[in-house]
Amino acid sequence: MDSEKLAHRRAQNQASYRRHREVQLAKKREWRLANAARMRQLNAEWYQRNRDYALAAHKQYRETHREKCQALIAAWYQRNKEKVRRYRKGNLKKILAQQLYRRYGITAEAYKALLAAQGGRCAICRNLPGRKRLAVDHCHDTEQVRGLLCFNCNVLLGCSRDNVEVLQAAIAYLNQRGLPNV
Repeated sequence: MDSEKLAHRRAQNQASYRRHREVQLAKKREWRLANAARMRQLNAEWYQRNRDYALAAHKQYRETHREKCQALIAAWYQRNKEKVRRYRKGNLKKILAQQLYRRYGITAEAYKALLAAQGGRCAICRNLPGRKRLAVDHCHDTEQVRGLLCFNCNVLLGCSRDNVEVLQAAIAYLNQRGLPNV
């Protein structure tokens, strides 16, 4: 075929497609509905082959459409409050494990091992935890986990911004005032 015939045929095909577009889209929708299991399988296979690409594309979309995504998520939570509440109640250990890994890069088993190594107590004041579990103390520069602290000791380090001089000045202040060591 020469290039003129090919161009003419291509133009005819495009015109035909435009005329029958709605019909074709309806057929595709029907096929997808009738073959939902097959579509899930095809999508899962594609995702396995293109996982890195898909994650990067999703991340880029979320970054460029941040407000829209946040609004959609907030609306979904509003519609599904009870569902979320039930899920959180039934999957508390799983959620805590995910938070530990996402925030600090440690597993639930590593948290338990660290807790056992500290005797189940706060690394600073050596008190047993109350109703709340011990917080994971980490260096904000290196992100390395240092230990587990109770709420008060964690706030103490946070307010001092992990600055040793500030903590030593606080000790000197307490010593100067002659307050009893509690």
